[in-house]
Amino acid sequence: MTLPSWLRVFGAPSWRLLTFKHALVTGLCVWAMYIQLRYRVPSRFLFWLLPWIGLALSCLSIVFLINHFRARIPGESPLREALGQVEWGASLLIRIFIFYGLVLYANGGLDFADPTEKPSKILSISGGTVDLGAPVGYSWANLRSWDDPKDIQHLFLQPEEQDRLWGGESVTVHVRPGFFGIPWVAKIERDEEHYVRQILQVTPSASLAWRKLIGIYLKQKRWKEAAATAHDYLKVFPRSYDSAYEIGSTLCKNGRYHDGVPLLEIAVRGKPSYDAYQELGWALSYQGNKKRAAEVLEGSIPLNPGYWEAYYHLGYVYGGLGRLEDSLAMFEKTLERRPDFPEVETRIANLRRVLASTRKK
Repeated sequence: MTLPSWLRVFGAPSWRLLTFKHALVTGLCVWAMYIQLRYRVPSRFLFWLLPWIGLALSCLSIVFLINHFRARIPGESPLREALGQVEWGASLLIRIFIFYGLVLYANGGLDFADPTEKPSKILSISGGTVDLGAPVGYSWANLRSWDDPKDIQHLFLQPEEQDRLWGGESVTVHVRPGFFGIPWVAKIERDEEHYVRQILQVTPSASLAWRKLIGIYLKQKRWKEAAATAHDYLKVFPRSYDSAYEIGSTLCKNGRYHDGVPLLEIAVRGKPSYDAYQELGWALSYQGNKKRAAEVLEGSIPLNPGYWEAYYHLGYVYGGLGRLEDSLAMFEKTLERRPDFPEVETRIANLRRVLASTRKK
């Protein structure tokens, strides 16, 4: 490919250096733009800065070009000082933009905390473009602030969010705390709780909507609301014993025995099963109600007398009640049904030693 005559005068190597500098700055701006779309911080600062970045990049490109030729033009010119000021201003804006991207990259990339789900509403959705060598389109949402309902947050939308969100929609914003303590938004999604509640207002017998709402509360660790909604659901569908068992088990596994035990009691009364008895018995034990736990676990044995789990749980419950001989008997029955159980073997040895010491006294 033949170079133009005016370019040959100034030399192809210098021109390649100029092209490389322009490509490097443009590439860094594109990267910073991507980072700021990926690790979104609610801020008016970026929305003020962004329209100027394309202009600054264009100005810097022109200054690079003029400086390339200016170095070969003899004499002083008032244009030099003006070009220097333009270059300084454009470079400053671009450096701020790139540095801000680096901060957000570290703040989000090193943040491994779980997100907090914040309710909000999209007031409107807008769009724009910035020229980074080529037009780059972006969309943002104006949301009601989750910290102050009177305030408005401006937030970029990711491509998949642009396709499924619309103005006026209630949403849930997943906010993470940030490695540097700068909160950023990982995801915006439709507020399912809001719409499920609307369905239930119109159709209180929509069982799928009830289960969806309970699932939302469990996922968000809103244990009290999950338990209360489960009881409301059981008023409408009193024979949903499997749901009572599943919800009660989930609550108890997360240490919410006060909320989970009543649901497990409903499940055991309505649909007795070995597994339900074990869940309830062990939850009661952890709750501190060992007497009731013993009753429940004893009642489960006839449902599956050959299995080891009830005897194992009873061994610990009897031990907690001070019934050491009964505890030893249960652990021995556990070992008969499940040989090579080091934990139980240790418990048996300790109990025999304690009981032997007590008898000597």
